Amino acid sequence: MIALFGLPAVGKTTTAKKLADLIHAKTRHCGDIVKAKAKELGVGLDGLSLQEHRKIDADTRNIVASAREPLVVEGRFLSEVLAGLPNVVLVNLICSEEERARRQSTRRATGGSLREQDVSCGKLRDTLYGDVPKAAVSAILINTDGHDIDGVAKAVLQKVSRHSNDKV
Repeated sequence: MIALFGLPAVGKTTTAKKLADLIHAKTRHCGDIVKAKAKELGVGLDGLSLQEHRKIDADTRNIVASAREPLVVEGRFLSEVLAGLPNVVLVNLICSEEERARRQSTRRATGGSLREQDVSCGKLRDTLYGDVPKAAVSAILINTDGHDIDGVAKAVLQKVSRHSNDKV
């Protein structure tokens, strides 16, 4: 199982889709699930309760833990949500602020500026996981700056393969 996490506009969703195509895996897009739940309940993203967030996290954890076929999961907080699960390779996607801003500018308006999203993301992380003791999380770090999606997906697969071989 490959779990992609990182800040907004680093390439999680695009990379997850590409990886899923390459390895014939299913995907779980946690942000889309959160947005759908907020819409179903008739609230904004900021109005989604802590209980609903935790239910989505628990569902994600259960799906990943019980998956018997390849799965690519992406979401901002997967380093916390999936910490400690066996057979999960955590991949932290990063890129420069300039690249994030460029990517954000090509999207439909989604939740304010990157700075506002980062602040909101930090607050939500603190609310959801601030009381959870920080475990040492081993994650592969991939910088997506200057790479097209094929290059990013190839880098992820190479590092995941190396990581898996190192564990054997």
